[in-house]
Amino acid sequence: MGSRKAETGDVPMKIPKPNREEIVQRALSLVGAPSSFPRSEKSRDCMDLALFAYDYQMKRPDNNENPFLARSSMVKEFLRESRWKLVEAPLPGDALFFLVSTGWHFGIYVGNDRFVHAGNGAFTTSLLSRWRRYLRGCYSWR
Repeated sequence: MGSRKAETGDVPMKIPKPNREEIVQRALSLVGAPSSFPRSEKSRDCMDLALFAYDYQMKRPDNNENPFLARSSMVKEFLRESRWKLVEAPLPGDALFFLVSTGWHFGIYVGNDRFVHAGNGAFTTSLLSRWRRYLRGCYSWR
C-alpha cells in the first residue's frame, strides 16, 4: 500500500486496497450510526463514510462557516486520485456521487440496487433507482 502527500496539506493520503468486499462491509457497518449535515462532533456526514470505507486519510478543510464549500472541495480532492475510473453501472464497493439541493452527496453501492449514505439523522441504505435522477457519476477503484 503506497501513500502520497495530499495536495491540500501535508497529511499523507493512504491509497486504499481495491477490495470490494471490505469496502462494502465497512460501509454497511455504519448503518444506524448518527449522521448530519453539516457534520458535528457527535455525528458524521457522507464524506466521513468515504474516508472510512476507502481507508483514506485526508485533511478535512477547516471551513465551518460554509460546510457546502468544504464538502465540495473534499469531493474534488477525493476524485483527483488517478486510480478512479468512471463506469456506466456500479458494482458493489463503487463510489456514487450525487448532486442534490444541498450540493454534492456521496454513497457506496452495496449491490441489489442499494447504496449506503448519510441519511437524515443516521447512515442508511436507499434504493439507487429512486436516486438515479441525482446521480452524477459512478466511480470504480482501478
